[in-house]
Amino acid sequence: MTNVSTQQYQYDQSQPFYPPETVTRTYSPPSAAPPPLQPRRPSLFRWIILYGVAAVLPMALMVSLLLGLVFRNRTSGPDSGIYYIDYSASDLLTVSSWCATLGVLISGFVMLLFSYTAARSWYVSSSAGGVAWNALPTPLQLALEVQIVGGGGVGALWKLVLYAVGRERAPLPRGLSTAGLVLGMSLILGWGITAADTWLHIAASTGELTTMSPIAGAAMADYGRGLNQRCMDWDDLAEDYPCNLNPAAAVTFLMQDSDAIATAFNTSSNNTIIQANGFALLVPPRPDPQLDYTAGTYALKATCKPISRACNLEGTFGIETKYDCEPAGFSVYKGNLENQTYYDLYPFANDSSGDTRMIYGTPHNPFRFGASAYLASVSRALKTDPEIVSSVHGTFTALFDCSATVYTATYTMRNSSLTNLKVQPANATLTRIVSGVGSAQTYWGPILAQAMLIAGTSNSSKDMAASFAASFARTFLAFASATTSPRTVSSQSLRSTRLVARFPRAPFWCLTILCILYTIFATGIWIAALLAAGRDPQNVAKTQMRLSVEAVTARALEPRKSRSEAQEVGELFEGEAGCGRGWGGAGVRRRVIVMGNEVGGMDVHAVSAPGTAATGMEGGGVAAGIQLEGMGK
Repeated sequence: MTNVSTQQYQYDQSQPFYPPETVTRTYSPPSAAPPPLQPRRPSLFRWIILYGVAAVLPMALMVSLLLGLVFRNRTSGPDSGIYYIDYSASDLLTVSSWCATLGVLISGFVMLLFSYTAARSWYVSSSAGGVAWNALPTPLQLALEVQIVGGGGVGALWKLVLYAVGRERAPLPRGLSTAGLVLGMSLILGWGITAADTWLHIAASTGELTTMSPIAGAAMADYGRGLNQRCMDWDDLAEDYPCNLNPAAAVTFLMQDSDAIATAFNTSSNNTIIQANGFALLVPPRPDPQLDYTAGTYALKATCKPISRACNLEGTFGIETKYDCEPAGFSVYKGNLENQTYYDLYPFANDSSGDTRMIYGTPHNPFRFGASAYLASVSRALKTDPEIVSSVHGTFTALFDCSATVYTATYTMRNSSLTNLKVQPANATLTRIVSGVGSAQTYWGPILAQAMLIAGTSNSSKDMAASFAASFARTFLAFASATTSPRTVSSQSLRSTRLVARFPRAPFWCLTILCILYTIFATGIWIAALLAAGRDPQNVAKTQMRLSVEAVTARALEPRKSRSEAQEVGELFEGEAGCGRGWGGAGVRRRVIVMGNEVGGMDVHAVSAPGTAATGMEGGGVAAGIQLEGMGK
């Protein structure tokens, strides 16, 4: 017996591709009534909640975790365009990688959620008669929509694009175009997250970050230097010599000379000399490398220039090299450099006051002095320098006019490097102390002799003068250091260096914003699915089940079972008797074959195994089939 169901549709005859006014649906009832379903709790909202949680919760958790780790462990840094994070960069990038992975994976769940909204739209359009004819999909469009809402991904979207740009096609129904738009948005957001994560991986790095913090309750370090109490109480105007000298009959000694000698040879536990920006500075020998500080001290800067030609220095006879500097007004007068050993120093020759105390230093700041070199060998470049004069017997001589300035200084040390230096000329007391070292030639003589030998290896007389001037400043300040004592620093802070993750703001926020947008987008699809299901739970559940590849396959190959009421898609398929409902078990004896037909096409059939109660193709009594060119009758 055959039942015929007829439904009238009104349509616009001006539109192409529309079927006749009357659509006839013909089907054969099953030979036996299906067994009644066991009453079970509806699973519609359970699946919507499950898909919604899968689509929203993982991404929300991952992006929240990433934001929490970044901003909870964020610390200040020198570059405002970078987040400095006191956390493992590899762990942070692992979290961002999970965001990228989820961005690709959850699109399937998003489309499953959308299938409920699409099912509701399809059912409403189907129930509205001819009024909603244009909203109904063609068979091919239905196939495309089934692929899209089933999580077909890029392949399904590409098929829709090819179909949409085709010349001969039916108009796209709203449900199909909306499904394509939802899938496109999901893929754009997902792959955008992947691209942003790749950008963040390339731009992120691990680097050192140095921070400064005050030392709570700690005493100020004594890294500054100032005159000791003896020199502060010394009346240099009433004395013939400064506080650092102890003149004797034949030799002038330095007070506390052992520490001064140790400072000159860089072995002192109290002081050392560093040179920066042309200045020699007196500083502590081993300050805490983690402590940045600002302190006061003393500095000395010397400059020299060659004056051999100006003083008419020339080799006259044997080892004699005579000179006369008086006409030029230099600090060196006139004489003969014969019998000099490596060098000689002419301190304070410009002082014409007649004050005998000038033997032990001068209050003039800067103070001038002269120097001469008498060397057995110099560099090849110096041998041809016009300021280097060779005696008849082959020794090399030169004259230099020099000036030295004593300063009080304030300097800042950061990360064991001098970063700021402020100087001002010192007073007469300190100038006399430093210049008075010149009267103690027994101490500095060997050091400056060696300095002149080293200067003789320079490439020019100008470089030779600069090398000797630097050695002079370092040496004289070192021998004057015994007159100083420690002073507390004016400011200090503790420096700590640690490895931090460096996240540029641009890729980080690009990734974060895309993840948040994806979460909002998925949440919107989830809410729409709940609203659609809430309006008509039973029909939405049944329609959504049919909007799947499984249901379409069941309708083609399991015509008897697919029309029955079902709560799970597996119930649309018929199994061997006794195997139970659902997806089938080991006892299922039905298989699908493909075979040629009489019109040159291919038929797909569900068949039973030979030797069973029903054998052969359904349609002749056992199975039903479809043709690849179209549905079989």
